[in-house]
Amino acid sequence: MKLKTLCLFIFLFISSMALFSCASEQDKIKNAVTDYIKTNSNDPSSYEAVEWGEITEEFDNSEKRRFLMAQITGFQDEIIRVEVNNLKKDTTLYVQKRDELFEQLGELQKVGKPIGWRLTHQFRSKNAFGGLVLGQLEFVVSKDDFKVINAAVVK
Repeated sequence: MKLKTLCLFIFLFISSMALFSCASEQDKIKNAVTDYIKTNSNDPSSYEAVEWGEITEEFDNSEKRRFLMAQITGFQDEIIRVEVNNLKKDTTLYVQKRDELFEQLGELQKVGKPIGWRLTHQFRSKNAFGGLVLGQLEFVVSKDDFKVINAAVVK
């Protein structure tokens, strides 16, 4: 009985050490973004995080996925508009196109390779004139080395 208790204690101790000593994936992603901003800002000491967006997995074909989703949404919106307004218009073509795009999207999901994570981040920092400004950027962080591989202004 004492041996079981001792083994359980050792297991729990090692597990808790592993849990608290390793930064989570989410923390590593946020640290990469913070480091990037501080490295590329006019006054790194003025950096202040305001809001973190949702972290989503980024694939090598994510741009194509977003394009297909936008098209699907457009067709779906048109179908709903016609049906809600009782317009005398045939939606068969819209439904057919929407379904074809869903099939293409399904095929993309089978072949996409994860390359990292995408997230938006809103922050404050001083500009070149010393004024505190609010910025919002969208980042892609590499899954291999947790480095920012793309940063763009959110529109």
